[in-house]
Parts: sequence; C-alpha cells; structure tokens
Amino acid sequence: MEDLGFKRFIATPHIFKDLYPNTDETIDGAHALLTAHLKQVHPSTVISAAAEYYMDDHFSGLLESGAKLRTISGNMVLVEFSFVAMPR
Repeated sequence: MEDLGFKRFIATPHIFKDLYPNTDETIDGAHALLTAHLKQVHPSTVISAAAEYYMDDHFSGLLESGAKLRTISGNMVLVEFSFVAMPR
C-alpha cells in the first residue's frame, strides 16, 4: 500500500456482541501490538483504531447509555446493517 502512496490507515474491527465481542480493551491491545510491529517494518505508516458497529440491541444500548463510541473521524461512526433483514 505504501508503494501506492497510502501511509495512513484506520483499522475498524467489527463490534457484534455475539460474534465479535470486541471492546476498547481488545481493540487497544491489538492496536498496540500492530503499531509496535509497524514501527519496526514500516516506520512511516500510521494506523489508528476505530470500530465498525453492527446495528443491533447492543449498539442501541451503547447509544442510549451515552457510551463513547470509537469514531473514524471527528463524530463519524462506521456502522454495519444486517444483510438479511431491514434495520429497525
């Protein structure tokens, strides 16, 4: 990707409570490992961590509770809809 001119990336692991139960702790831990490795092999590459939220009851609960969401930029949140049913 660097050869194509890309140097900044945003990792967006899924947060889907029953299938991908990622949390700030699991995402931050994986991000720290990846960042440490990148510094050794591609020091000019920068990667940040956000998330892709599956729009389910867990996500609704996060919104209702006022939980801080992992954003991709500013106040933008990446969401994923079901591919088998219309969102509520």
